[in-house]
Amino acid sequence: MCIRDRYELELEDIETAIAQVEAEIDADARTAPVRPPKPRQTNRGSLPKHLERVEVVIEPELSCAVNGGAILGHGSDGIVLSRAA
Repeated sequence: MCIRDRYELELEDIETAIAQVEAEIDADARTAPVRPPKPRQTNRGSLPKHLERVEVVIEPELSCAVNGGAILGHGSDGIVLSRAA
């Protein structure tokens, strides 16, 4: 038996083993019970009753961080800025 024949026989054995493993995986997938994923339990918006409620208001800075200008007010298109001289 030449080396080429031995390699072909080994390759056949490997392909047969791969086919057997794939068949086992397919059989397991068909027989395994399918449970729907459990939805995450989130508690948004309600704190425990024993915790103190504190309201904190954070005021904006009085100048623009981009160009150093003071913020004058809000226009219809956004914030109106004045350049600091």
